[in-house]
Amino acid sequence: MNTKLNMPVKKTGIWMDQEKAFLISIIGNQEPEIEEINSGIELRERFPGEKETATRFGEHILGEREKKQRRQEHERARYYKNMMDHLKDAGGIFIFGPGETKHEMAKEIKKAPMLRGKLFDVENSEQLTVNQMKAKVKKFYAEK
Repeated sequence: MNTKLNMPVKKTGIWMDQEKAFLISIIGNQEPEIEEINSGIELRERFPGEKETATRFGEHILGEREKKQRRQEHERARYYKNMMDHLKDAGGIFIFGPGETKHEMAKEIKKAPMLRGKLFDVENSEQLTVNQMKAKVKKFYAEK
C-alpha cells in the first residue's frame, strides 16, 4: 500500500535566518518554486566608540541598547507574521536553517490555529545555494 497518498497538495520548505527566508513550495509533482522574503530586522552592531545615549520613557530611562532590543523584538514579530501569512495555504511545513530563528518560527506556527499540525520538522542547516535548498525540500518530502 502506498503511504504517500496522505501527503499534502502544497508541500513547503523554509530556509530561514534572522536576515531572510527562502520559501520553497512544491505543488503536486511540479518543480519547486522559490520566493525570497527579507526579515526587515535591524542587525547593525554598535561600533566601538559610538556614543550610547538614553531616552526617557515615562519614569524609565531607555538606553540605545534597550531601544534596539525592543525594536528588534517588534521587527521579529512582524517577520514571523509575514511568514505565516505566506504559509496559509501550505499543507505541510519543513523548516531548516542556521541559528535559533527557525525554532522561534516553529513556536509561532504551533500557536497559530490555521497552521496547527502542519509543521513536519525543524532541522539545522548551514548556508545553502538556492538549488541545494530546492533539493533538500524535494528529498525531505520524497522520504515522507
